[in-house]
Amino acid sequence: SIDLLLRRLRDSEDYSRSVLQTAVDGIISIDDTGTILTCNQAAEGLFGYAADELNGENVSRLMPEPHRSQHSEYLRRYLRTGEARVIGSSRTVSGVRKDGSEFPLEIAIGESIQEGHRIFTAVMRDVTLQSRAQLELRTSQRLLQATFDTIPFPLTVKDRHSRYLMVNRGWLEHYGIKDAAQVLHRSALDIATRPIADREHAVALDQRVLRGDEKVVVAEIDRTTSDGERRRFRTYKTALLGPQGDRKST
Repeated sequence: SIDLLLRRLRDSEDYSRSVLQTAVDGIISIDDTGTILTCNQAAEGLFGYAADELNGENVSRLMPEPHRSQHSEYLRRYLRTGEARVIGSSRTVSGVRKDGSEFPLEIAIGESIQEGHRIFTAVMRDVTLQSRAQLELRTSQRLLQATFDTIPFPLTVKDRHSRYLMVNRGWLEHYGIKDAAQVLHRSALDIATRPIADREHAVALDQRVLRGDEKVVVAEIDRTTSDGERRRFRTYKTALLGPQGDRKST
């Protein structure tokens, strides 16, 4: 009956509204002019606005410059050409709170047609903590590499497949390699500037400590230096345990 159909429609709307309001991520829907149609409680918390302060406003107020000024043109260009730059993909952008502060925002935008009207829905989350952690990690890595480079003798860290994770300046100079990017994440067997016998011997020594046969391997080895001279060196190898208990050689 008509009454049953109307009741089901109301129930469906209530369910959708409940899902929208209880979602952990911020959700904002706009029309094809950029006007905000709906926003959930999580979006209110993200930006510091109440829903009635946002509904009917242009979504560009939640963006910093120059994106704020360019957003309407982006929408018009998309509607005219169908060329999407952010729709259908996830990316990190900057959002602007009510108090004017900016924060990193991970956003995914979808598109739908409702009653003949084009609707864009953005799902967002604050990634301030992740961005801060990534910055701290990069800073720690730079500090570690700088410390690594002050050690005057050749030093490397490899994974269990003998792929280089870190090399210091002394090691690069020893083998006449100008850029660490030439060797990082490559196996010792792939470094063409070293004789194959040297590479195979290095991997064999790595495996002795990676298998746990010995805590420290000390070996006298013959190596060809960057100037082509064959010299004897003493090498020390030991295993480091990674965060998942995986072994790395150094």
